[in-house]
Amino acid sequence: MITILSFSGRPDGNSIRVANTIADAVGKDNTQIIDFSEVNTEPCHHCHCDCFLPEGKCPINDDVVDIYRKIMDSEQVFFVLANYCGYPNAKYFAFNERSCSYFLRNRELLAKYLAVPKKFVVISNSNQEKFTELMQYQVPNNTTPEILFLSSAKFKISSFAGNLMDVPEAWSLVTTFARTTVTKMSDRIYLLDDNHEATGYLVVGEEKALVVDTMNGLSNVLQLVRAITDLPVMVVNTHGHCDHIFGNIYFEEAYVHKNDLPLAREHSSFPEFKAMCEQHGMTMPPFKTIEHGEVIDLGGATIEVILTPGHTKGSICLLYREERVLFTGDAVNCHLWMQLDHSLSIRELADNLEQLLYLKEHADKILHGHAHDYEPISLLQELYEGARELAEHPELAKNDPPYHWFGAPAKQHPFGNGNKVICYNENNIC
Repeated sequence: MITILSFSGRPDGNSIRVANTIADAVGKDNTQIIDFSEVNTEPCHHCHCDCFLPEGKCPINDDVVDIYRKIMDSEQVFFVLANYCGYPNAKYFAFNERSCSYFLRNRELLAKYLAVPKKFVVISNSNQEKFTELMQYQVPNNTTPEILFLSSAKFKISSFAGNLMDVPEAWSLVTTFARTTVTKMSDRIYLLDDNHEATGYLVVGEEKALVVDTMNGLSNVLQLVRAITDLPVMVVNTHGHCDHIFGNIYFEEAYVHKNDLPLAREHSSFPEFKAMCEQHGMTMPPFKTIEHGEVIDLGGATIEVILTPGHTKGSICLLYREERVLFTGDAVNCHLWMQLDHSLSIRELADNLEQLLYLKEHADKILHGHAHDYEPISLLQELYEGARELAEHPELAKNDPPYHWFGAPAKQHPFGNGNKVICYNENNIC
């Protein structure tokens, strides 16, 4: 569960609208919003108990302790705060000062609270340094709080109008901040995690930068890139599926292999996606084609394009030679979808992977299209062996468990350590 705290006494102000935008971005089914205009929070100045003494026990009976418990049970928490005269409002201070009595005698409980991942959205035209200092108390020591500052003055509107989320750029900033986590993997590689639904990458060279897959389209990938580098940017999609190309809308062009061009155009025509683009005034840029064997020179970083048919006909991998990293999209991963109508057969997959085993001599690590960290290059060998085993012994399908997804019935074949699977259609093995 993701918890969103709106620290405002205004039931229809910017804070609660930002909280609702965050819920929309990360998925309402997995969120709870705590609106401080509705909960009971009693400040400590009404109390005469010295909670710092051993016998001190907080006599206040309100909702704050329950909120602390909800936070500790959460997988992630968002704080939404507004600037009142240079500081958070009284609702936040009442919430924060009560931590003295709640956590004072239980350091393990405090450590658990601080360890919960938190992000902060501060609606403020000034005093950012003070908010950064105050939010430091909500995260572990030696951790910099991750804060998005939103200024209504920047968008030339009144902070009291409550319409900040009606500004497309402000909406995009909040949505991107809520959905996306950026992890620096090396001096040149950044992992872009889009709400644990898809993963893109940024490789920064000396002369230009490369975006590998743009994910689902709700996160403004260009904003993320510009927070890291101002170099010219090239976009390459590893294949034509929607969760790898929809973020192209933030760029002027994108490259895909010619064999996946029809698929990319088909997915770009999905009604829901077209409606989202119209709502926010966005358009899909033109696709350009990229070929097997092409080398992209970023300046100090060279990326080789390697055709890898299987998951789709035009799937590609990208070999970053200098760092010995293979970006594989969905062509090589731990949960490979081969049950799609446009996927090749398992035998064709095995044959194609066999041709790529030489890459074990040129790469040490894999970053795939749904990764949160590196996988060892041995994943390539394991996937090949699993596909070859099924292709040579299709009778194994009888004992493979079913795979449940939103499409037609399928099966899953374990490979590697048994925790990885190839999902497939029983009629498309050979």
